[in-house]
Amino acid sequence: IAHPFLSDKFLAQETINMRRLFLPKSQTWVYEDDERIAGFICLLDNVVGGIFVHPDWQRKGVGKLLMDQARSVHDTLELEVFKANYQAITFYNKYGFKVASERHDKATNQPMLKLSYKKGE
Repeated sequence: IAHPFLSDKFLAQETINMRRLFLPKSQTWVYEDDERIAGFICLLDNVVGGIFVHPDWQRKGVGKLLMDQARSVHDTLELEVFKANYQAITFYNKYGFKVASERHDKATNQPMLKLSYKKGE
């Protein structure tokens, strides 16, 4: 839903990469509601590798709880987000993330923003 501008092939490969490469190396917190996973956030050191909230639980505070957990562990956070993912950028802006740089992603032919957060700024 957050990435309609990405190809199905790319998303399928990223799903495999997430499961095989990223998740085993990351610190992950899961939010459950009635034994169903409502969302999760993954950190590799202070890098937010992903924050995902099931559509049924979006705009109900789950993303906030997950981001609050990440901020409780690290005073600085970084992440990359597709520039076309306006919903995510709006969410990150609420938490004080600022644009640190911009780059062109060759694999997707999309611009990406590197965002950073520093406690107290």
